[in-house]
Amino acid sequence: MTELVDSCAWMWATLNDVNGYLVIAPNDNSIFLPAAGYRSSTSRSNVGYYGEYWCSTPGSISSSDESLHLDFSVSGRYLLSVIRYLGCIVRPVTD
Repeated sequence: MTELVDSCAWMWATLNDVNGYLVIAPNDNSIFLPAAGYRSSTSRSNVGYYGEYWCSTPGSISSSDESLHLDFSVSGRYLLSVIRYLGCIVRPVTD
């Protein structure tokens, strides 16, 4: 995720009526990350406006209840540590 944030070009786009970011690597490979929102309790929030994706990296040395996640909207993207009960997206990617 750090490589995506630091080394890739990010373009807000709509693909098949879904908002999100088209992320383009320096080698021209790309991935579309939908702004799928997040789950809080039993409802989904901010669909089409925000994307929140889990990383495999623990978010805090002091707390095993946190993990790093990619948080984005049309105004920017960040790697943040959050409590694991937040319903973020898991995006499977293969080589």
